Amino acid sequence: MFVQPVDYFLAVWFVLAGLSTAYVAWDQFRNNPEPVVMKWGFILVTLYMGPLGLLIYVLADKEPRPGEHEAFTKPLWKQGVGSTIHCVAGDATASSSRRQSPPLLGCRCGSISLSSMLPDSHSACSSSSRCS
Repeated sequence: MFVQPVDYFLAVWFVLAGLSTAYVAWDQFRNNPEPVVMKWGFILVTLYMGPLGLLIYVLADKEPRPGEHEAFTKPLWKQGVGSTIHCVAGDATASSSRRQSPPLLGCRCGSISLSSMLPDSHSACSSSSRCS
């Protein structure tokens, strides 16, 4: 339900983000000779950033003509963008999954750290906070 004017903006943004992500996914798996990890990186970043992710993809990675991807991505700034995309996609996905994992694991606390998952550590989620 749309209550505030910002609700309309967000609805349009989410539609554009979905369309942008669909285009990048289609183009990556149909026309782009990159490794699969980079294909998924650009897809995830476009999912997170919407039309801005699409703009980054088109400027830095979209092959202009078949067989020219290597030459197109040769400039250092484009390699830097690719490296950043790789890191951002992995970090954002890990962060999102980490925030969703505690409830799935039966933990009622707000967050869980890697150290609390290691054996013999003081857990942020004590046994008393777990569902019985």
